[in-house]
Amino acid sequence: MIRSNPDCQASDLVESSRPRTPRFLRRIVYDLGYHGVAWTLGRLLHGYRPLPHAPGLRTPVATRSAALGLRPGDLVRVKPLEEIRSTLDSEGAHRGLVFQPEMAVFCDGVYRVRGRVRGIYLEESRLQQRIRDTVILEGVYCNGRRVQCDRSCFLFWREAWLDRVDAGSGG
Repeated sequence: MIRSNPDCQASDLVESSRPRTPRFLRRIVYDLGYHGVAWTLGRLLHGYRPLPHAPGLRTPVATRSAALGLRPGDLVRVKPLEEIRSTLDSEGAHRGLVFQPEMAVFCDGVYRVRGRVRGIYLEESRLQQRIRDTVILEGVYCNGRRVQCDRSCFLFWREAWLDRVDAGSGG
């Protein structure tokens, strides 16, 4: 059985359509089921940090979509990290999609849109899920080092985290 991993953006997308529970509790429950009591207690006793973002993030007043209507081939610049953090809620997500720590290295970079994400397949439930205002970028993958994963999943980017770049400006 494939389990959802709360440290992985791809498997955490199921949460974008469910009522939210505190991320900290979800991670503890996941760790208990996947790693066991001893491992989870050890992490809790040694500075367990379940949130992948800086503490003290505010919950935005409005987390409306910032739809750019991006299409494959469009050039975009990933906004600076501080600007992206201003779009995140107290759990480090924008409308349920978590901004993973691995994504920070791509901030301020210019990339080409590979495609729009309109739906995803949730491995855990084997259901299709609709998702809006989200794209994947060419050559931008999760390296998996933080969670010891070798899948090289696409990273999902909310359009609110991107700025369109005029093709004539060269990035």
